[in-house]
Amino acid sequence: MTDRAKVAAALHLHLCEHDWHGYTQGQGRWGDGEGVCKAVVNGVTYEVEQGDRDCSSSVIECWKAAIKGTPYEGKLDGATYTGNMRQVFTQSGLFEWRPMTCVAQQGDVYLNEASHTAMCQSGVPDVLSEFLIDENGNIIGGTVGDQTGRESIVRAYYDYPWDGILCYNGLADDEPAGWHRENGKWRYCGPDGSCPKDEWEKVNGKWYLFDKDGWMLVGWQKRDGRWYHLASDGSMDEGWLKDNGYWYYLEPGQGHMRTGWTTVGGKRYYLHPEKDGIHPEGSMVVGPADIDGKHCEFGADGALVRR
Repeated sequence: MTDRAKVAAALHLHLCEHDWHGYTQGQGRWGDGEGVCKAVVNGVTYEVEQGDRDCSSSVIECWKAAIKGTPYEGKLDGATYTGNMRQVFTQSGLFEWRPMTCVAQQGDVYLNEASHTAMCQSGVPDVLSEFLIDENGNIIGGTVGDQTGRESIVRAYYDYPWDGILCYNGLADDEPAGWHRENGKWRYCGPDGSCPKDEWEKVNGKWYLFDKDGWMLVGWQKRDGRWYHLASDGSMDEGWLKDNGYWYYLEPGQGHMRTGWTTVGGKRYYLHPEKDGIHPEGSMVVGPADIDGKHCEFGADGALVRR
């Protein structure tokens, strides 16, 4: 199980301790877009943008990175500054808003909704990390990177004052590996707890395709310019496939649909290279047909008889 709060806190600690990251509220507050820094937490590598941050962008980015690959990925995308963090974080289903009488834990977020935020690094002793001000004492106009070692710091808790604490509830921590069904749809979590999104995943020797939200796809799907067919259980079909009365041939071991002339089992077949208004792309030709200016005869099984 991955402790997402520990990941978020470790990433924020990296931002605050690494002199590549200074302070700005300007255009570069989400990083410089020129590359990423990598931080390893419990053997897993996480990425954050190079460049500067401010108090809110740093906390938001670290939590977004911490929940990447979970069903909650994207739930914090609407957070942009201290003024909307409370709403977005609580509506994500991952955080609860609690008063300052609560004892914060690692990864929890101290928040003054008007002007400042910091991340709890430790509950006992109470230590927080935060971005403060640039090297000139301003909020914009400084040089990229921490020029003073004080643009972001890690220190003992203090009262900013804070309005309250965004307390993480643990719901994004990894589920057991395997298939999970929600509202009639399926998703899969691997042994490391991550769920594939917008990609292929091989599970128990079979290939499955997942959409950008991590849901398993079925039926015809176009990927990288090629058509694939996924069975009702989501597994990738191969070889001959009959669908809606038409036969198709899917490349063995790879699954993409063949078109044009093809040889299968020593016999020649012709598969429509494109949809012609009657026949779907990739469907097998039977009977007489004129192809490339030549008259051809195909048997009922689609095999070429005469050309």
